Amino acid sequence: MVTFIGVMFGVAVTLLVNACQSALASLLKNYQQTYENKMQQGLTELFLFVPVRQLLVFWGISTMVVMLVLLALNSGWLSYLGGLMIFGAAPWQLYRYLRKQRDTSFQQQLPDALLLIANSLRSGASLQSAMHFISQEMPAPIGQEFSLLLRQLRLGLTIEAALAELEHRLPSIDCTRMVAAISLGHSTGGQQAPLLERLAGSMRKKQHLQQRMQSLSAQGRMQGRVMTILPVFLTLVLWVIETSTLEQLMQHPLGWLIASSMIIMLTMGQWLINRMLRIQVPL
Repeated sequence: MVTFIGVMFGVAVTLLVNACQSALASLLKNYQQTYENKMQQGLTELFLFVPVRQLLVFWGISTMVVMLVLLALNSGWLSYLGGLMIFGAAPWQLYRYLRKQRDTSFQQQLPDALLLIANSLRSGASLQSAMHFISQEMPAPIGQEFSLLLRQLRLGLTIEAALAELEHRLPSIDCTRMVAAISLGHSTGGQQAPLLERLAGSMRKKQHLQQRMQSLSAQGRMQGRVMTILPVFLTLVLWVIETSTLEQLMQHPLGWLIASSMIIMLTMGQWLINRMLRIQVPL
């Protein structure tokens, strides 16, 4: 009887281990098919041809090293939490920053590209020749995007489909207008040059108004950053002057409540300021 129970227990443990291995393999496969592929596609759209797995390994090692340094320095739990939050959000914030910078640069270069296409069409060149000229003469990111668009055309993709892919990679109102203007002109055979010139002029006026809005709201944004950083700076100063008092406060539930309330209110205040000062130009 004891032998039978032992055998059944061994069989159950073996089945449980096999089930855990299958579940882990399924999770790893789903991770590779979803998150890793999406992150790699996002980097490829930024023309950053770096393996995502290597970046994740580097990020994990860097986080562990920083945590070990904080542990060696005998820092408090607040330092550990702050380090984890900073290193946890750093890759995604860096990706958002690079994506935003690329989108902004593309929109700033778009009026010049439209004028080059219009001038090329007026001189008798074809649309693909004008795009090739842009890919060779204009800097990144618009030169890279039109070079990729030309490669897609050489592989047999239609001009409308290639422009739709461009709009999917860099979604914006200006890009949608450019894609609509070029697609309609190419399909109907109308006069594209005057339309592209008017569209470029409209984009330039919009960019001028946006820059004007940014200049007028610069003081408000700076005041918001100062008011957000000031409580954090004062907390650090008090930590240096009255370390023992703040350590006792951080060990009490009331201190945790005060710290949580401060972080939440500062985050909400900064978000509201950015929301109010984000003025869109209706053009």
